[in-house]
Amino acid sequence: MIKFSKKFSVIIFSLLLLLVFSLTSFAFEKVDVTGAGFASEAVYAAKVRLFMGHAEDDPDYIWVSTEGSDALGDGSIMNPYASITKAFTDVTAAINTVLVLPGEYIEAASLTWPEFTGTSVVGVAGGVTITGLSGETEVILIDPTIKTATFEATLRDLEISCPDGVNGITFDNATVNRKINLYLENVGINCDTETDKAINATHTIAGEAMRIYASGHRNIFEGLVYIAPKNVDDRFFFDNLQFDGGIEFGTATIASSSMFKDCIMKDGGGDGGQDTQILSSLACYSLTSETTYAIAALGDYAANAAEVILP
Repeated sequence: MIKFSKKFSVIIFSLLLLLVFSLTSFAFEKVDVTGAGFASEAVYAAKVRLFMGHAEDDPDYIWVSTEGSDALGDGSIMNPYASITKAFTDVTAAINTVLVLPGEYIEAASLTWPEFTGTSVVGVAGGVTITGLSGETEVILIDPTIKTATFEATLRDLEISCPDGVNGITFDNATVNRKINLYLENVGINCDTETDKAINATHTIAGEAMRIYASGHRNIFEGLVYIAPKNVDDRFFFDNLQFDGGIEFGTATIASSSMFKDCIMKDGGGDGGQDTQILSSLACYSLTSETTYAIAALGDYAANAAEVILP
């Protein structure tokens, strides 16, 4: 048996440690998954694995990348689509999660939400922006026609950018004829002007409830948020968001429920509403001063109570 001196063994052990750290250092680097400069598909897959934990092997996801192709792609991680519009054509009841890699996605028209409840669009690793096209009404239209069950839609970890004259999200139940829920998780909406609507919840059918559950990390809604309560089961809950464009409620006489928690409000940016509607505010404060709380009546508020909602 070959024997090594203690000093030689220490040297060998040190070299092995150096080799291990060299091989694993890739995992600790800041990884760019924008697609720019990828040397090969193998490198592309390796980078994505760091974020998704081998999600590329899961056929239940539809992938989108700025480096993808609508003509040649198949929606897999190794062969993604280039647009969310194309990814939506592959959505089914069983495969309803669209994963979007970092980059800006300028769609050819308003994104019409798929007719499958539970559909989610999720940004991967940050830096995902969906940009609207000038001349369109909105960037994203959620107005399904499904009539068999409660409809749910989710947007997560992305930004929506609206050109002048274009709204961010139009949310309606004109033909769904069922309760409809919209979940916004860590979503910011950037409008060119405050008169454009970040969210336009129009609520055509009063007989069915509409609900918005939005939470974030001080994500900013730069355009107006318009909400038209028309059903006693309507719920509009916002947590840890910033409303630069203000909030306007429809004036229907209905005991709907709206809550704002830990939000930053535009000064004097509240409008509309009706005495029967219920608005709650918890730990919200003014956009211009962290010491000025944006108080709200814990019961009712009147149509002219902008200063009561947002002092």
